[in-house]
Amino acid sequence: ETTTSIHWARMELRGATARTGMSLAGSKPRTAGFTLVELIVVLTIVALVAVFAVPRILPARSNTALKATALDLASVLRKARIEAIRVNQSQIIEIDFASRRFGQKGKSDVTEFPRDTEIHLVTANKLIAGKTGAIQFHSDGSSTGGRVTLSRNGLSYYVDVEWLTGNVTVFK
Repeated sequence: ETTTSIHWARMELRGATARTGMSLAGSKPRTAGFTLVELIVVLTIVALVAVFAVPRILPARSNTALKATALDLASVLRKARIEAIRVNQSQIIEIDFASRRFGQKGKSDVTEFPRDTEIHLVTANKLIAGKTGAIQFHSDGSSTGGRVTLSRNGLSYYVDVEWLTGNVTVFK
């Protein structure tokens, strides 16, 4: 014979009730998922984050492109200096302001400046003609010297070429 106490039967009933997931009203069991209000709150938070985050990300990408262009220009200048020493002949890097490009004179490999970038060149007067300027490296490693300034959105990068040593540096 099995005997069950009333106290034990009540505990089983409570356990069964807890497992069914009754709602607060007690009329219907709750189903899995999210309510419409929860979804609207989450979407509102995501929209607010996007509104404040996207404008901060885009200028950062723009500034990264400006820095990358300055570093590319410095790389081209350094390669021209090494080439001038190696072949024992002067090498010229031309900057074409009209077409917004730069590259080594006589070579087809050119790089474009980003569209909204301001470009300023300070170099020897004999190397500026119309909408084109240049920096020349001599066979001993020296150069005509100069500075190329790239500016966008209030940020500027400077690419300096020392005339005596031909060393190229980039700074903000």
